[in-house]
Amino acid sequence: MEDSSLNNQCLCALLFMFIGDNMNVYYNKLMTLCEKASRKNCVPVSALIVKDNKIISSAYNLRKKTNNILDHAEIISIQKANKKLKTWNLSECEMYVTMKPCEMCMNIINESRIKKIHYLIDNVDYYERKEKDKKNIVFIKEKDYDNMCSNIIKKFFKKIREKD
Repeated sequence: MEDSSLNNQCLCALLFMFIGDNMNVYYNKLMTLCEKASRKNCVPVSALIVKDNKIISSAYNLRKKTNNILDHAEIISIQKANKKLKTWNLSECEMYVTMKPCEMCMNIINESRIKKIHYLIDNVDYYERKEKDKKNIVFIKEKDYDNMCSNIIKKFFKKIREKD
């Protein structure tokens, strides 16, 4: 009985060391990418996609360098993972990111089916600014073509479901 208890303690200690070592690898990689982004005058935010304890993809913000609003670290990392794994569905993956993702990135993360996001710091400025910016957008629902558009979308998904 005592041997069993000792084995469990050893197993737990080894598991903790393994997970702890991986976390250190992930966070060191994130910091390296942040420094790289900063040297290139890009916002120092970085992201990793991890599957089965292996880094599948990594990226840092390039928006300022490429003048592409979509070039956030999270989105670039997801695109790389999609390409490497040959699927859009990243439900078996986790994301590690230096800053809590913005709303755009959160929507894309959600669409990619990633279920866990590990982040280091909150993006307080973004969330305060977002509430102010929302008031400046006017949404106008156009009605002239809504039935035509709706029918096209319905036909498309019906066709896909029939194949499955």
